[in-house]
Amino acid sequence: MKASRSDVEKIMEKLRKHISSENGNDFGSMRELDDLFDSKAYGFREIVLVMAIAKIIDPDYDPVHNFYSCSPRSLYEGAIRDFLLKYKIPHMKSGPLNVAKAAKGIDPEWASQRRPKNAADAAVKCAEAIRNMSDQEVRKFSITLLDYFFREAEKIAQYDTGYSPIFDPLQLYYVLEGMIDDVIDGGNTPQRIVGTLLIVNY
Repeated sequence: MKASRSDVEKIMEKLRKHISSENGNDFGSMRELDDLFDSKAYGFREIVLVMAIAKIIDPDYDPVHNFYSCSPRSLYEGAIRDFLLKYKIPHMKSGPLNVAKAAKGIDPEWASQRRPKNAADAAVKCAEAIRNMSDQEVRKFSITLLDYFFREAEKIAQYDTGYSPIFDPLQLYYVLEGMIDDVIDGGNTPQRIVGTLLIVNY
């Protein structure tokens, strides 16, 4: 599979520009996407993004039987991760590789060894769907998938309070409380923030 970094960047930017106008989905995978994005394990959604982009690059790509044929490390840690960073979309440094664990394919056997199970199963169903998609279908699916990613960015953006750097403990409390309920990472992010504050102010 051959695609330059600039080629991948162009693909993703083109998909992004169509998010508002082509959010339809014709292959019954919306429930699977819901399962992926309800999970706190970022890697499963990121592995689906890698598979979708790889399928756009190579119509013969088969993630179910040969996931690594797309060179997922260079694909994700290059243009895809830069894209996520550019638009402030929550992601992991090497999420897809962390959940792939050198698996030959993204199949039921692979999913049986991953947790949370519903997210792993959703990734397999997406892989099976992507394998059989036409170019038009995989582009439409990728637009829908990116829409989900941008919704996550919107959730994070709401915590940009616009407050001055003056420390307001009550405001901080409300922001952290909201993160526990609404942000995918749950209580982990507030815990890190409080821990950092304790270190800084020790």
